[in-house]
Amino acid sequence: MNILLEQMAEDLGVYNYKGEEKNCWISRVLYSGLSCWIKTATLDTNSNNGAKGVSKKHVLLKCRPILEEFLCRYSGQELYFRNEQSEEEAISLLRGRLLAADEIKTIGFDSNIILGSKKERRLTDSIIRCYGEVLNEGAYYSGVAMFKNDIDSSFKEDPIQNSEEWFELFIKDLWWEKIDDVGEVEYFNPNKSVKNIYECWESHIPEDVKGIVLARRSINKYEYDYLLIRKGETVRYHRLDSLNYELQIHRKIAILFRAMVNNAVTSKAKVCDQFVLLSIFIKLPCFERLQLETYAWPVNRIDNEYEWVIPIELWGLIKKHIESLNIKVYLEGSHG
Repeated sequence: MNILLEQMAEDLGVYNYKGEEKNCWISRVLYSGLSCWIKTATLDTNSNNGAKGVSKKHVLLKCRPILEEFLCRYSGQELYFRNEQSEEEAISLLRGRLLAADEIKTIGFDSNIILGSKKERRLTDSIIRCYGEVLNEGAYYSGVAMFKNDIDSSFKEDPIQNSEEWFELFIKDLWWEKIDDVGEVEYFNPNKSVKNIYECWESHIPEDVKGIVLARRSINKYEYDYLLIRKGETVRYHRLDSLNYELQIHRKIAILFRAMVNNAVTSKAKVCDQFVLLSIFIKLPCFERLQLETYAWPVNRIDNEYEWVIPIELWGLIKKHIESLNIKVYLEGSHG
């Protein structure tokens, strides 16, 4: 094994898990390494105009040669980072995840990037997340974020609201209107027995869930407008606004409706001594997706949304959030 890779893994705190394939470990090292290189690039001085931060192009020019060098050394990683995309797109993807994770920030007119503010946030009674640092002695990377182990038995985690409780409060604040011509609409049928949720959309209106039906109408080839339909003497509609669309609330409602008709969406978790291999079969709502993109490593390719390697230390926290959506997590069992 290359000494450079081993040293980088040690600096990042990304070690080869017991029972983990070597190629998977190398992918994790390079993934977190690329996150680290992007953060390092934001510390460069902008000598052209004295403005704070650096441009997105500067980050690309600094990181692309490093990634190319490692992909030449480890050709088995090409499909992970270049899977029908260039190194430029891989770097842009990681830069976007770092921005969403508050590890880096845009300034001015979103044209420049700086390293985020240095701070710490306790996640559990044993884990602290570290922000605004490239490396920290005693800390370790998981995904694009950095953590350190620290015990505080007095710490109490904030309760996580179940999606059914959330929905009861959500619909109380909605306004409903009568729409004479709703147009061509597809309806979400929560009773369909499929692993995913995209196959649950159909042209016939299904039975309601507590008087509500989730529907959508096409805006263009790739976008939909989502509606809630309230049945009664007069059918009323509520259109989910742009913020709810951005948060992907329609996914949260679809997953909940599946659970409420005893047809819950499932996921699979293979629990090992030091890590968990999570397989999910749907696109998650925004918060839970960002949590995985921040805390975990995608499997087989950088843009994989459905399979993740999660350190055993963070698994309990992530599992609680997934189960709060009313997704059933099936444990495959642990082994050494």
